[in-house]
Amino acid sequence: MTQGPFAAISLGCIRRKEIAMHKRFLLTACVLSLLTLSSCLESKYPLTPVKEAKLDERLIGVWTSVRTENDRGGAGTVYLHIGAEEKTPISRVRDKPEPGLMRFVCVDHGFDKRRSVLGTPASCRFFVSKINDEDYANLLGPTEPKESGEPPEKPYYFFMKYKVEGDQLTLWAPDPELLEKAVKNGDLAGTVVRKGRLKLEEVELTATSEQLTAFLKTEAGKKVFADQGEEGKLVFHRLHE
Repeated sequence: MTQGPFAAISLGCIRRKEIAMHKRFLLTACVLSLLTLSSCLESKYPLTPVKEAKLDERLIGVWTSVRTENDRGGAGTVYLHIGAEEKTPISRVRDKPEPGLMRFVCVDHGFDKRRSVLGTPASCRFFVSKINDEDYANLLGPTEPKESGEPPEKPYYFFMKYKVEGDQLTLWAPDPELLEKAVKNGDLAGTVVRKGRLKLEEVELTATSEQLTAFLKTEAGKKVFADQGEEGKLVFHRLHE
């Protein structure tokens, strides 16, 4: 898998106390390069089928999140551009994107010794799901056509929860340890394997969309994306013209 600008930090592979310390930075990394990292959570299926998805018009536009010098990663501003996907469908038999397919492009403007530093832009396709009146994003792994002309890999997914309140967008990443526990307890179909040089645990979900949705409706499932305070979420604000 291609390594992104935050390849040294793999979301979900860091133990609980480290997540508590760095959660805000990890969420920023998640938005910037979630799909180019060796992420420790992959799902074979989305939460709901893409054919049922509709564009969430509330997300369309440009969003910003400002970091201070006290935040991990230093001072800077993250710009999140969201719109409808206009080029690449998920299904290989389609000529045009599915009607509900969207894309984000994210750029980090940081500062290094008073110089402005532009991070490598990250981009991915996604579509939304609504479960129990909560909004979720199904983000696709790097499955677009390769420069070599080889066919894309089979899609796989990562999940985030989000909430739009006026001009504010809040994002939550899942708790990887709770998902790992659900797999080990048999509440979700999947495997926990050790990968990479550090042999870190990775959760590979094989539960169907129906099973994933049913799990998120349980008490254990609701805790996976539970609000853990300011350090457990990333907040963006809409940029007006």
